[in-house]
Amino acid sequence: MKNKIVLGVAVCFALGTVSVSAQTEAVRPKPAAARVETKQEAQAVRQENRKEAQAVRVENRQEAQAARVETRQDVKAVRVEAQGARQDARKETRVEVKTIRQDAKMDVKDARQETRKEIQAVRVERKEAATDIRQKTEADIKTLRTDASKTPQEIAASVKARREEAKKELEQKRVEAVETAAARRAEFKQQMDERKETVKAQVVEKRAELKAKLQTVKDERKKQVVERVDTQFENINTKQVENFSATLNRLEEVLQKVISRAGKAEVNGRDVSAVRTNIESAQTLIASARESVTAQASKTYTVSVTTEEALRAALEATRQALRTDLNAIRDVIKVAHDAVKASAAALASVPSVNVETEASVEASGTAETAPVTN
Repeated sequence: MKNKIVLGVAVCFALGTVSVSAQTEAVRPKPAAARVETKQEAQAVRQENRKEAQAVRVENRQEAQAARVETRQDVKAVRVEAQGARQDARKETRVEVKTIRQDAKMDVKDARQETRKEIQAVRVERKEAATDIRQKTEADIKTLRTDASKTPQEIAASVKARREEAKKELEQKRVEAVETAAARRAEFKQQMDERKETVKAQVVEKRAELKAKLQTVKDERKKQVVERVDTQFENINTKQVENFSATLNRLEEVLQKVISRAGKAEVNGRDVSAVRTNIESAQTLIASARESVTAQASKTYTVSVTTEEALRAALEATRQALRTDLNAIRDVIKVAHDAVKASAAALASVPSVNVETEASVEASGTAETAPVTN
């Protein structure tokens, strides 16, 4: 029994010793080799992580660079496309403007030729009438001078009466010329009114087309600007045509006064051939200017819309076309104004243009009168 107790105590002691040894081994520090291995493993993990991060950064950088290159190419393609659209819009606008100008030139050329023929016919008729009056007056005066049955006083009175009759005939011709000019102005006004009505219909139609084309423009502000400027172009053209017509009417009124004074001076024996030449030139230029104004009244200036990017170029092209056409008409009217001014200056240079010639009688029985020029 005692031995069993001793054996049990010995076994318990042995088990306790083994348990303490295991616990002591668990808390004992690792040797240096184990620490080095663990450190190397951790370092290897960190290096692998760095490589993976570096690879990710390189990949992201390459993707970003590729995206930038692709974006640049897209932007460049859009710019090239927009530039091509602007060039196409400019070419299309230039072609339209050129076609309109050519049509207008042909119309103006035909109208000028017709007007020149009419003016030439009127000039020939007036010249022949004035020549007939002068020749008849000279023949009557010559007959009176050779009539020995009349006294010098009677001859002078007869000559004076015949000259007064010639004045009345020329005055009648002048009134007819004034009425003819008034009829031309009335006809011109009627043509202008008809052209205005035609242009109004064209403007309404083209504005509807413009609004339809502007549906492709997304920017509402740009739409409003284009519509407002398009209306301004038409208003400017209409106002300038009215101003041009009024200016030509004033020039024609001044020229009629010059014609009237030249006729009186011619009856009084003054040489007004240079004045007549200037008057004819001024009449031709005024008629030509009226034709240009009539053609201008028929023109419309609508913005050609192709793309949103080409709107600015289209507006500028239309504005330049309007400016060019209006300046051309101003130049024509300026030339007509200078011609009227030259006619007035030529009339003022005629000696004693406002002094009427009185018949006198010589003692020999012949009336001394001023010569009547052809």
